[in-house]
Amino acid sequence: MTSVNRYYGGADLDSADKDADQDQRLTIGKTTYIVSDRFKSAIRNSYIDWGTFLEVYHDSLNYNLMFDQVKKLIHVDGVTESEIQRELLIPFLKMVYHKSAEAHITGIMQQFISDSPVTAALHKLFTTIKLHFEHIVERFIIARNKFLTVHKYDRIKLNDWDTLLAEWNEINTNYGLETSSIVLLFLNPPKGFKSGIHYRIPTIEDLTDQLKIEVKKFHYPGFCMKEPGVRLTKLLTFPLDSFVSILKKIEPEQQYTDYTKLNEKISQITKTAVTKPHVVDHMKREELPKDLSRKLQSTSASEKHDANVQAVRWYVERILELRRGLVDYGKKYEQYYLEHARIINEIDEEIKALLI
Repeated sequence: MTSVNRYYGGADLDSADKDADQDQRLTIGKTTYIVSDRFKSAIRNSYIDWGTFLEVYHDSLNYNLMFDQVKKLIHVDGVTESEIQRELLIPFLKMVYHKSAEAHITGIMQQFISDSPVTAALHKLFTTIKLHFEHIVERFIIARNKFLTVHKYDRIKLNDWDTLLAEWNEINTNYGLETSSIVLLFLNPPKGFKSGIHYRIPTIEDLTDQLKIEVKKFHYPGFCMKEPGVRLTKLLTFPLDSFVSILKKIEPEQQYTDYTKLNEKISQITKTAVTKPHVVDHMKREELPKDLSRKLQSTSASEKHDANVQAVRWYVERILELRRGLVDYGKKYEQYYLEHARIINEIDEEIKALLI
């Protein structure tokens, strides 16, 4: 691959950095994550992939082949592969080329470093909170049954927790819902399905009516690796305060999580967060050569096709060159995300310690 390195920048990116910081590690669950120039590796691999592609198809390059290769190679924050249209490839590449340096960094992180420790930490935190919310729902069902029985409210329907779980599991299996939380999904199930939970409790019907309203607004999101923060935010719309308020009314003798203390702990931890790296975008963007722009307007199908191929190649190589200049910032971003993951992991451990 010497020609790839010579023409497309692989050699200098692949060289060892004797002054590089020691690897930083963070264990989340059973996985240990390491920051070790993964950003630089992603840039280097992009050069190698592009150089290899040009060598293989040197004599038979065409616009369609280049479209498929670019979809694999070029990603920018906020634009998905499916949004890149074949006939708009050159405008797309021009748009990407002129994006901010920070957008290029974020795009590379999303495309090539998707198994980030932040995503893993958010998944772990999501799971901890999800399990607690499931516990709260079950606790409500059982406490309500006990309250109605003790106070002899014989005409008000109880909830059979085991029956509810069995019914929800059956629906989940039969309809291939594959939810990660039977309980939270069927708290307010998808259209066409019924929850089956009864809420009414005499003497506090104002609270149970409010809970029913809030439950109807809650939709269990499940976890998604592509938008972990969004899914966690949606999970946190669970009507926790309403459930706990009712529980404290019907089972005042029981212990409950001190959510005020928990929030204070979380606030203390988040104050230790480092700020996101500031990227100075000092790289000049060039304009497509005039002769090439002129050829793109040609009425000759052959000349226009050749111009399209040249224009795609011109933009891709300048995007890669731009990204190579961001390697130092990429390292800072990796360290920032590792620290961000450490804080999320610490919050998760604190929550586990204080939940009841």
